[in-house]
Amino acid sequence: MQTISLFRCSGNADTTFGVLIDDATGTPICNLIENAWKNNTPYQSCVPTGSYICRKIASSKVKDYNNGLSYRLDMEGMNKLYSANRSEIDFHLGNTHVDTEGCLLPVTSFARMWVRSLHDWAQGGAYSADAFIKLTNHLDGAEEFQLIIRSRVQNHA
Repeated sequence: MQTISLFRCSGNADTTFGVLIDDATGTPICNLIENAWKNNTPYQSCVPTGSYICRKIASSKVKDYNNGLSYRLDMEGMNKLYSANRSEIDFHLGNTHVDTEGCLLPVTSFARMWVRSLHDWAQGGAYSADAFIKLTNHLDGAEEFQLIIRSRVQNHA
């Protein structure tokens, strides 16, 4: 089974920034944004550090990409303290913390973005669809993969 690591490298009050790296080759796949750590609150917090199995799923959030297939973190194997209220944590498209819904958003680069719903600028990521395609191409149709989340950002479980 392929192993990919998410290295969280920085963050602010709203957003956590990281890089997905293929463990076998050490090659970066794409950047990634998540919500900031908010005590693992469903739909509002980034995912706790640890090891997860991600399984292929059909997803309406990516219906126009990769034949509508994405990956979801399997919360069954997760520490019960963290998994009690969390489910449906997917990789999907989006550009800022407003889009995450507690999920993982592949992006090609980090950027300051205008968020219409906030009527303000926010730190986020650009070209999410391109990064999502790059990630799914890298996985080459795998039914599942291991995701290891590591954090250098303070206040992340």
